[in-house]
Amino acid sequence: MRPLDPRLIREARATIWFIATVVALALLATAATVAIAFSLASFIVGIFVDGREFAEVGHHLGLALAAAAIRATVHFVQEWAGFRASAEVKRRLRSRALDVISNRASGVGKSHGTGSLSMLLSSGLESLDVYFAKYVPQLVFTALVTPFFVALVWFLDPTSATALIFTLPLIPIFMILIGLVTKDVQQKQLHALEQLNGHFYEILRGIQTLKIFDRTERQTATLRSVALEHRNRTMRVLRVSFL
Repeated sequence: MRPLDPRLIREARATIWFIATVVALALLATAATVAIAFSLASFIVGIFVDGREFAEVGHHLGLALAAAAIRATVHFVQEWAGFRASAEVKRRLRSRALDVISNRASGVGKSHGTGSLSMLLSSGLESLDVYFAKYVPQLVFTALVTPFFVALVWFLDPTSATALIFTLPLIPIFMILIGLVTKDVQQKQLHALEQLNGHFYEILRGIQTLKIFDRTERQTATLRSVALEHRNRTMRVLRVSFL
């Protein structure tokens, strides 16, 4: 999946205004973040380095608080816009998924597992809330604020900017390494979740037959065992991911 997947953007016309809103708010958030950093630095240096009175540098602290309030407001509006866009995308994708299920029931189109479709229509679509409300705004904000901060630091102190240029790339490099390690574990976890969903769906379909032949207790034990294995796999994924 790409950082900004065009397939999701094409699914809803509402995301056109969403992307424009995110970029505009990210620019405002970048300015607010720079104002916070500059005001706090001026306040701290004025008090602890230059030895000035609080009355002389107190306005810097006030500016930092005002910028922080703007940053918090921007964050709220970004999430609100993200949830609006996510709701539109989920509606369109859910409609298309139901069409796929209908075609599958009539024998048309590619066959899909019941577990995969169940997970897609539930947790799969719901995860788009986080994608649009948190991931996309943070992606745009990071893409804007990082070069801006480096340019600003270069203007103020070229030595510090040089250190930033050489150390910042280490962050995505280590994230890529961790991602490569967790990819295989997550794929196994996804496969296990699909199997669990499919097994539960098959039990629901045959619940009357199981009652007739008195096999419900055995299936309950099987589900309990599968759920326990799923929990253990989830913890293994989390242990690696939290690195």
